Amino acid sequence: AISIFPREIHYMAKKELFKNSLVAAFLRSLHAFPVDRDAPGPSSLKIPLGLLKKGETVGIFPTGTRTVNNSLKQGAVTIAQMAKAPLVPVVYKGPVGLKAKNFFARETASITIGEPVHYHNLTGQNAKEKKEKIKEDTLELENIFNQLEKEAT
Repeated sequence: AISIFPREIHYMAKKELFKNSLVAAFLRSLHAFPVDRDAPGPSSLKIPLGLLKKGETVGIFPTGTRTVNNSLKQGAVTIAQMAKAPLVPVVYKGPVGLKAKNFFARETASITIGEPVHYHNLTGQNAKEKKEKIKEDTLELENIFNQLEKEAT
């Protein structure tokens, strides 16, 4: 987020992180908003689409977590296509978590930023075609992340 300062990033974060009122207040101060990953409702799309339409930046972890070890979920591509906004893939390599051993190990961290990906407008396509295109674009995005991950090593 510091690399695009003074722009703010509004992060999608799992709702479980907002259970503790102190943590929730901290996350909201970082412009994070809760999302139910198990049963995503309309707000999972409405909030990020509203932010993007206002010209804001939305941070999404397309695997549903901060690591790339899982396959990508289709939400990031769906949101980018619906908002007609580019998706900028970013890969973080370095310590994960707030464990003391990570702090004292002084592990280096790196961020690799890919080129913006622009998606085609799906207007006029039927539901089956849209679903298939989102699936294809998600696989393509996964390949981009994998390539960025290799470049980061």
